[in-house]
Amino acid sequence: MRINRAYGAFVTRLMDQMATSEIVPDVIQESRINRLKKSDPDMYYALVVFCFSRLPFDVSSEIQLEAHKRCIHNTSDIGFKVFHYEQMAWHQGCLNELHESIICFEKALTIRKKQNKPSRQAWILSQMGWCYQLQKDYDKSFEMHEQACHLYTEDDPINYAWNIGCIGRIHGKCGRFEAAIARHEEAIGILVNNPDIKLSAWNWSRIARNQTRLKRYDLAMNAHQTALKLLEKQMDKELQAWNLEGLAWIYGKVNQYDDAIKVQQQALQYRSQEGNISQQAWNLEGIGWSLGKLERFEEALKVLNRALKVRKNFNHIKGQAWNLEGIARFLGNLGRHDEAIAAHERALVFQEKENNHERQIWNYRGIAWNYKEKNDHDNAIMALNQALNHAKQSESIYWQATLWALIGWNLRQMHRLSDAIKAHEQAIKLYQRQNNTAGILENAGQMAINCFILGQTGRAWNILDHYGASMKCPQKLLSSMGDTIVYLKKMFDNQWLLKLL
Repeated sequence: MRINRAYGAFVTRLMDQMATSEIVPDVIQESRINRLKKSDPDMYYALVVFCFSRLPFDVSSEIQLEAHKRCIHNTSDIGFKVFHYEQMAWHQGCLNELHESIICFEKALTIRKKQNKPSRQAWILSQMGWCYQLQKDYDKSFEMHEQACHLYTEDDPINYAWNIGCIGRIHGKCGRFEAAIARHEEAIGILVNNPDIKLSAWNWSRIARNQTRLKRYDLAMNAHQTALKLLEKQMDKELQAWNLEGLAWIYGKVNQYDDAIKVQQQALQYRSQEGNISQQAWNLEGIGWSLGKLERFEEALKVLNRALKVRKNFNHIKGQAWNLEGIARFLGNLGRHDEAIAAHERALVFQEKENNHERQIWNYRGIAWNYKEKNDHDNAIMALNQALNHAKQSESIYWQATLWALIGWNLRQMHRLSDAIKAHEQAIKLYQRQNNTAGILENAGQMAINCFILGQTGRAWNILDHYGASMKCPQKLLSSMGDTIVYLKKMFDNQWLLKLL
């Protein structure tokens, strides 16, 4: 039966057959329906559009999108057209084709306005709001969800609450954490008399996230636990895992690393059950970092290498770089400095692809630290200079100052004291631009140490007097003088030191 002229009658009959189980078995079987696609594509796509929920196998968003595209050209009925636009937009959103999705939703919205169907307008606006959120256009998303809220009536409190929750999420994404909490609490209040357990749990989850951002960890933990209690009978592994991951983050922030590991392991189990392999890497990473905090470095390395393997399979560049940084750090902690340097260098390859100056600075600094531990100060300084180049490109005053200070320290270890003084002077100039008192004092103390070693005692005391008086913190500089004495004791006998001071 061909349906390219009037598929409506065919579909009506087909749906009646589905409802009474009279549909031909050959059409229902996946292998047969795939043959139908070749022999009669119009029938195949109509079947997908109107009967996909009754088919005993999954139909992908790609196929459903194509089906609606085909069918929309086979009808002039405005009712069918708007239905196809809505479904096309939905599946384009599922496929992350967000711009195309919004265009289709706008076409559907125009028709629904002419039909004067406010509930359908509200649904479209809420979906457009979500698409704009995913595009990080939060102002436009806020506008869509607000319009949806105005159209939803008291007869549809669930969708109204969903949009209120979305507005809360936007506030959170924009750093308006208190406003976010207030809107999520409003949504939860609406759901008290209109139970939707999963939506309530989602709003509690968002409250927890915002409380965490405000560093109110007790309140955040309570919100996560409330969400988890609601989800106990819902079998929603994804949202359960999300809340467990939030709890693990909090445990890490309050230095309860054993608890963080336990909760992340539970989250990992849920992610495994739902088949979210990429998120499993994140769980493994969290476990690895917590093990590192407990100085269980060998175990941490095993876990981070597992995470790295997962991310290699997905070609997750940023994740691989991050895992390699952790691996490098723990190798360094174990004294395996050559392996640590190699891991940092591998991370740098990925960070260069991402053009991420911040992480490249971190990796070059890590390389420098490992060379320093090997007493190879030449290579340490070379790595620090590489980091300094990236700090200049990113215009980070803090990093430039920090790196000059580290360069100065390594120069002193090589007895290049005049160069070390110049490096610390550069650091001080940069810290002064930030009004960073601690950084200024630290580098002034280091300059004084170098002057004492060179026998320039007058200059050393002038530095200490100048910065101590101007900063009104001479006690901090006195600790630097103490460092000077310790250093000099290592280089000279005590009699020489007494004469010098």
